[in-house]
Amino acid sequence: MYLLGIETSTQICAASLTHDEQLIAESRVNIRNIHAAMLFPMIHSILTLSSFKQHELDGIAVSIGPGSFTGLRIGLSAAKGIALGCDIPIMSVPTLQALASNAPVKNGYICPVLQSRANEFYAAIYIRNNYNDSLVEDTKIFTADDLAAAAPDGACIIGQTASLLDQKKLQEHCFFAPGPTNDPSAPAVARIGSRKLRAGEIEDIESLVPRYHQQFIAGKPKKSFTGSV
Repeated sequence: MYLLGIETSTQICAASLTHDEQLIAESRVNIRNIHAAMLFPMIHSILTLSSFKQHELDGIAVSIGPGSFTGLRIGLSAAKGIALGCDIPIMSVPTLQALASNAPVKNGYICPVLQSRANEFYAAIYIRNNYNDSLVEDTKIFTADDLAAAAPDGACIIGQTASLLDQKKLQEHCFFAPGPTNDPSAPAVARIGSRKLRAGEIEDIESLVPRYHQQFIAGKPKKSFTGSV
């Protein structure tokens, strides 16, 4: 089956086309505040390069949160528009589940992390058995110390971990995922979405909303820049 994956939970804006969980095309940028302007051109680009039409899609998978309030709304709005226009099913994928799926381990605990606010993190805990992930603890908001206390010994910490690297307990009892595996991924969203579609785990388009896990607090607009979160 052919699936479109959308990932907009952080400043990364990404879309991918997969066939039976195998990547066909992907477009991805890591620039803040460009999601509204770039997401549809990125989708159009990967479909055009693949000689593929929207109406040929079997479904669409979207990263549903937690993450950026604005980014999640933009991604979900785009996914709903395509799903309605093409009359195809939509699958929501928890952002931390997709992030955990990138962990470079065969077995063991995985703790996906996204920065929430200063010294606050969204995190969850998964256990992997032969590359199959099961949820142990659902998404919660942690301080760095609370996260260190909650993370199982030997866990792979993956995601926005830069401000956790000096946390002594995590350094001594866990390990941090390398390089690009830490970035949210549209192909990961599409892979999990494909499994949900096969299992019949389809969302009701009208009632589907982002899962923020945090109340919005308005702040000053930030200037756009290129780089990691």
